[in-house]
Amino acid sequence: MNQIILSLGFGLVTASILAMGSVGFTLQFGVTNLFNLAFGESMTVAAFAAYAAHTGLHWNMWLAMAAGGLVGCSCRSSSTASCTYRSCDGGPPSSPW
Repeated sequence: MNQIILSLGFGLVTASILAMGSVGFTLQFGVTNLFNLAFGESMTVAAFAAYAAHTGLHWNMWLAMAAGGLVGCSCRSSSTASCTYRSCDGGPPSSPW
């Protein structure tokens, strides 16, 4: 019985993470009519930053998740999304480096 409860909890957590990504893709495409794959990259960078802050810096889990969210948002807004939008608007592709 305990294994079933743990499996259901893990399934709900995994499904909610995938749902956040799919809702983000849907909102991005619905508003801008551009299929922007930078959203998945920002989620990956945020998850890795939260993991690194929790294990490497020994931060509290909630503080590490907040830091990961900030890193993911800044990564998205500063580099990848601006390059994608600029090249799709007909302008020359810009490099963030």
